Amino acid sequence: MAQVAGFSLSLSLLAWGVLAALEKYAKHGKTIWRILALTALAASLLPIIGVEASAGTKIALSLMHVAVAAVLVPLLPRHDKIPIDRDDQIGSRQLQSSRSKNGPRRG
Repeated sequence: MAQVAGFSLSLSLLAWGVLAALEKYAKHGKTIWRILALTALAASLLPIIGVEASAGTKIALSLMHVAVAAVLVPLLPRHDKIPIDRDDQIGSRQLQSSRSKNGPRRG
């Protein structure tokens, strides 16, 4: 069972990296990622059909795939974006705040 958890965790981190790249470089990154994730889920279920195993084993394996997808697909795209340089963000807010209190700066 530890191997299943480790493999799921490593693929989850890969999925998170793909999502981050899509959000950065694609206009509709979250939508593209969801389509890719659901396609990957469907593709992961296909080999289960051809495996020589009992029906119970096939069902258990399928449920593990669906369980991981049920957690990752809705939750990963919901992460909040954190500014890369928080000090710069805070500094610019303070500058804007002081300008609004003191009026426009004259050169």
